[in-house]
Amino acid sequence: MKKLLAVLLSMVLTMASMMTSTFAHNTANHHNHHHHHHKHGVMKK
Repeated sequence: MKKLLAVLLSMVLTMASMMTSTFAHNTANHHNHHHHHHKHGVMKK
């Protein structure tokens, strides 16, 4: 049981680090993509 929890924890940590790096990448490129989406009315916020 502990082994399963350890595997799940490592998977969660890996996913979290991947999502964090992806989020940072998207934030860096947000300005580049913003006008494209806004022009087509995709991001109406």
